[in-house]
Formats: sequence, C-alpha cells, structure tokens
Amino acid sequence: MYTLNENLNNSWRFLIKLFDDIGKTILLIIFQLIPIINFIVLGYSCEIIEEGDTIEEPPPLQNLGDLFIKGLKIFIIFLIYFIIPILFWVVLTLLILSPLILARIFSLYINGTLPLIIYPTLLFPAYAGSFILGLGVSIFAFMGAVHSIKTGEFGKAFAFSEILELIKRVGWDTYLPWVVIMYLIGYVIFSLNNWIIQSILMALFLVFFGRSAHYIYPES
Repeated sequence: MYTLNENLNNSWRFLIKLFDDIGKTILLIIFQLIPIINFIVLGYSCEIIEEGDTIEEPPPLQNLGDLFIKGLKIFIIFLIYFIIPILFWVVLTLLILSPLILARIFSLYINGTLPLIIYPTLLFPAYAGSFILGLGVSIFAFMGAVHSIKTGEFGKAFAFSEILELIKRVGWDTYLPWVVIMYLIGYVIFSLNNWIIQSILMALFLVFFGRSAHYIYPES
C-alpha cells in the first residue's frame, strides 16, 4: 500500500510519460474537446485503472469503441452519485434568481447592472452547498467507481458495505485527503471558463486520476 505522498508522486511520473508519445497526447485532448466523444478519454482512464501494475506508462490508445463504452458506464455511475448535488444547485439557484428575474421583467431596477453585481453574492449558498454535498458524495463515488472497474461489475459501484470496507483497508487518514485533492482538482478544472484549456487539463487529469485511483484501491 502506497502512502498518499508516494501515490501522488508516482501518478505524476506516470502522467509525464504520456508526453513521450505526443501524438497520443494530442489525440486524447482532441477527443476530450468533443462532447460525447470525450467518453473515450474517461474510458481510457478506466483502462489505466484496470491495467494497474501491469503497465508502467500510459497504454496505447486503441479499441476506441470499448473505451467509449467503459467511459459511458462510469459517466452513468457518477451521474447517479452526483444527481443530488446537481439538483440542489439547480433548485437553489432557481429559488434565488426567480425574484431577480421577475424584478427585471417588471422594471423594478433602474437599470440592468445591479442584478449582475449581486448575482455572485446571492448564488454563493448554491455553490457552497453543492460543493460540500459533492465532496461528501465523492467519498463513496470515487471508491465505488474504482471498485466497479476493478471487479468488472457495474453494480459494485453501489455496494456500500464493500466500499466502506475498502476505505477502512486504505485508512480514512489516507483516503479522505486523497478524495479532497482529487475533488478539488476536478472542481477547479470544471470551473474554468475557457473550454479549450478546460479540455486540455481534464484529459491530463483523467490520466493522473486513473493511475492514482489504482494506487488507492486496496488490492488483495
């Protein structure tokens, strides 16, 4: 079992090896740029988790159909897990913005600049609440997804008793900081407004995450 520091350092060195094949790196980024097709990159991350210690560098980018299916399955798993934080954000945002939208419709503001100024402040509870909920969900979602990949069984992503046992074997003092780090990196990338930069970073992060997730999983 790797320490958290060893996990992150080894995963970083694994990611750096991706740049030994620039063509593969560019192709991953191109796939990530295209909606729906970007499931291939998620599936590639799954393959890295599956291969585990049998590979010392990012594997060849092949069997794209299989990678797409793997990525789609993991996307569904994460969608099921994160539906509550997403709905929380949507509902709370609508509740907060509805009065402002109505106010603008009925010209209760002198001009349209005031709502734009106060939107970020008013939406803070929605963002903060969804962030905290998402972080809590990630504790089970990350290990559940990895457990599903390692066992090859979709339902294992929601085998909560097994997931808890896996986390205990890793150790909460190691697992929780790992979840926080992965969640924060993903959250920051998703928060970027530049779609191209976001796609580049996400493609690289998924390679890093795949290797790190393999290390965090307590193999028998």
